[in-house]
Amino acid sequence: MSNEWINLVLGDIGKIITGKTPSTKIPGNFGGELPFVTPRDMDGRRIIKVTERYITRKGAETVKNSIIPADAIMMSCIGSDMGKAAIAGKTCITNQQINSIVVNRNHCSKFVYYNLSLRQNEIRGMASGSAVPILNKNEFAKIPISLPSLIEQRAIAQVLGSLDDMIELNRQMNETLEAMARAIFKSWFVDFDPVRAKAEGRDTGLPPDIANLFPDSFEESELGLIPRGWEQIAVFNIAKFVNGAAFKNDDFSESSKGRPIIKIAELKNGITPQTKFTSKELGPKYKIDSGEILFSWSGSPDTSIDIFVWTLGPAWLNQHIFRVTENRSSDRYFIYNLLKYLKPVFIEIARDKQTTGLGHITEKDLKALKICLPPEEVIMAFNNSASTIFEQFYQSILESQTLSKLRDLLLPKLISGEIRVPEANG
Repeated sequence: MSNEWINLVLGDIGKIITGKTPSTKIPGNFGGELPFVTPRDMDGRRIIKVTERYITRKGAETVKNSIIPADAIMMSCIGSDMGKAAIAGKTCITNQQINSIVVNRNHCSKFVYYNLSLRQNEIRGMASGSAVPILNKNEFAKIPISLPSLIEQRAIAQVLGSLDDMIELNRQMNETLEAMARAIFKSWFVDFDPVRAKAEGRDTGLPPDIANLFPDSFEESELGLIPRGWEQIAVFNIAKFVNGAAFKNDDFSESSKGRPIIKIAELKNGITPQTKFTSKELGPKYKIDSGEILFSWSGSPDTSIDIFVWTLGPAWLNQHIFRVTENRSSDRYFIYNLLKYLKPVFIEIARDKQTTGLGHITEKDLKALKICLPPEEVIMAFNNSASTIFEQFYQSILESQTLSKLRDLLLPKLISGEIRVPEANG
């Protein structure tokens, strides 16, 4: 490392603040506008502005010494979430599981963020306590950090931040694309807007060839009024739901040999150093590839029950995840959007069966849950509309993965000084 870099500890470069939770017993402490950050909110986002819970000004006053400004760097310092780092996107408060550093003007807060984001395993190793590892405020302040000049810190943060900005732009675009597909799905298959329009003698707003596919009246069913001629069907019957394999410790290979084993963690975070691999051959039933629809059906209802599109190549599927295969090729985008639409229902089903913080969806639940199924030609019309949206969505994910790989390649080299930023060398 260049002699221009200096070795300090976090306590040397800013103010350390430990979070605190306002009393939940006092009415009016929660439900305001001030973000309240907990480790659950540290879900991979670089910058956190939106949180699950918010604190009122009254509540903030009771923990005023724990208020942190925008650009403060937050790190989870207790339990299994230890070592996750994020940037405060606005003035906020964290709970007691998070230590933060308000970086002083002589250093770049974003450089500090990128440095800490690379060191989760190292920081976990610094924790004390066997049952619940913890890194207290004093120990957090002692975390060593090597820093170049402020100019170079900013230049490094700019390089890495530009890549993250592009990834974030893709994420936002994908939210918009998914919202577009959901809007069409809800209009056609939940609100039955084209059918209502025809029944009331109004224009559907659709091209004639598509409008002609919809009936002009409703009929009674167990689900209530549904378009005439449409079918009631169990969710289980719209596709094949195959649960992943149960792996044992001796199935795992060393040195990442074989194919990765995809658990819920991989659906959320991709393939990481914590991902297990196996050279064991399980057959086509459990083999997945890019483009497949996966349904995580077990875990914490609010954070684990979800539907994903796999994009990281050949892999083996772990139990607690359904591989969802359409019965007809024309059903693909309809099924994906249907399952996404039903996600809140799945979460409630899992929550009703929740034990020790976990819930699940079973084949029995999928057989009991009924939907209104339109004729194949209507589904095909939807798929024709949704396929373009889905393809943009999918390509955006692939682009973000490429950008992430580039960032992850550059990050340790830039943070260590192995690669110097040209603008900072002049």
